[in-house]
Amino acid sequence: MSLKKYPIYVSSDSWQGDVPSHWRKTSLKYLGEYQNGYAFKPTDWGEIGRPIIRIAQLTSDAAPNLFAGKLDEKLKVEDGDLLFSWSATIDTYIWSSGPSWLNQHIFKVTPSADANKKFLFYLIKHVAPKLADVDAHGSTMRHIKKEDLGERVYVPDIEEQEAIAKFLDAETSKIDALVAEQRRLIELLAEKRQAVISHAVTKGLDPHVRMKPSGIEWLGDVPEHWEVKKIKHSVLSIEQGWSPQCENDPVDSEKQWGVLKVGCVNYGKFNADENKALPTDLEAKPELSIVQGDLLISRANTIELVGSAAVAERDYPNLMLCDKLYRLRLNLNVLLPQFLCHFLTSELAREPIELGASGASPSMKNIAQSVITDLYFAAPDIAEQRRILDSLGSTLSELDHLALQVDQSIALLQERRTALISAAVTGKIDVREFASEETV
Repeated sequence: MSLKKYPIYVSSDSWQGDVPSHWRKTSLKYLGEYQNGYAFKPTDWGEIGRPIIRIAQLTSDAAPNLFAGKLDEKLKVEDGDLLFSWSATIDTYIWSSGPSWLNQHIFKVTPSADANKKFLFYLIKHVAPKLADVDAHGSTMRHIKKEDLGERVYVPDIEEQEAIAKFLDAETSKIDALVAEQRRLIELLAEKRQAVISHAVTKGLDPHVRMKPSGIEWLGDVPEHWEVKKIKHSVLSIEQGWSPQCENDPVDSEKQWGVLKVGCVNYGKFNADENKALPTDLEAKPELSIVQGDLLISRANTIELVGSAAVAERDYPNLMLCDKLYRLRLNLNVLLPQFLCHFLTSELAREPIELGASGASPSMKNIAQSVITDLYFAAPDIAEQRRILDSLGSTLSELDHLALQVDQSIALLQERRTALISAAVTGKIDVREFASEETV
């Protein structure tokens, strides 16, 4: 699609650079009324009432809290309302999940008489991050104050705003559809990856191998020559770590001590960046340092992630085990850490791990050591374990490479989307002709 420029541009003496000569100077604060939300407290939440729109309801599928009391009508949000999250997540949204209450840190934006709502949606989406980067207030969380909305912008008349909004709706919808296809492909690759791992560590590589009943209902049949036993019979030691009070910032070098966060083992890969720096007034515990081959398992997390496992591929002498992780050291003559790690992340093992989790909170489940150590598994001798891991390594590397390519494709599409919005709302492209063709 080739889009032309406007015939005449003039200098805007602002961040917008040159703008179409007929666009007028204004600011975001004159293009709408910005109603901030109510500062709900946890004690206001209940089991009945209208949902409360917090940032999580704008950025995820998180279930909302409810409020049954009465508030000013200005704080009510209906489908089609324009919302602008001005703290932490700086972005715009068109609400579509039914009547709700507006929480603080979010503006409900009512466009002025000379502003098109959808154009304003795209304009704020483009301009607001610039305000957050340049004029954000507060040191720990990016946010924007109402006075920051005095930023000068140049806009066309409302008819042209509508034309730009229609163009962007059409084009961003096409891009969003392509992104959705790519994300579905990533899901399929993840499912393929999981299936490959599960089959390899429970059935082996030989499709013609003779099978036998494992004697464990959820484990099913296993290769005839594999040994079925509990994990504890291959464990030399199991321990938990230490979780002192730390700030959330990670270490800035290997000379600084840090404590691992529970998320370091999510999705089967050890992520050393998931750590918190140890305060300088606390003495480190070198005996908790991570050593190559340590099998780390989360003992506390959400139901989907509790029991997640990963193996440290090298020594991390400055990173210490936290108390929300178990560290297993195995008898390497009978069981390799990566083989057991793959088994623990397999579809078969997830069921008994999740059934063994306890805790009333859905956001934090716990598993006792016995949930892991009493878990049955089947494994061949060390030589066959190595062959399985070598084969898995090659296959998983190919799948990961494909997933990386898809991720890069998504990033390019999202860059294209952002650039298109930027060009349209700042007048760098003239889409009036496109809008006229769409109308016809």
